Amino acid sequence: MGGDRFTVFLLVALIAFAVLLVDERMLRAAIALLPALLLAQRATKVPSPSLASTLRPQGAEQRTDEEVRGHIEELLRHFREFYSTCHLVTTGSMAPDEAQERTAAIEKRLNRLLADVTDTAQAYK
Repeated sequence: MGGDRFTVFLLVALIAFAVLLVDERMLRAAIALLPALLLAQRATKVPSPSLASTLRPQGAEQRTDEEVRGHIEELLRHFREFYSTCHLVTTGSMAPDEAQERTAAIEKRLNRLLADVTDTAQAYK
């Protein structure tokens, strides 16, 4: 369990590094994308049944799977949109200025998603 916490901490630190210290928008998004995908993958893994029964909160504190899946699906939609934007820029089908506008919009939607996830998590504390 301690190794999992360290891994999650390391991935979050890499995302924070990308967001705070990298000035180039496309590079920042590219650096933050991999750890975000790894965190999403880790979040979707189901723990072993014995561990799941000890970790699962009871009663009103328990989140539904649909909430978590909805957030993850929305996150993956943003990643797909970002990848298609990068592809269109590299093939010359989209102007760099338009791509910057699209990635800025994606970044704003990701910030709203993060706020929603944080609010949902706070509601279950």
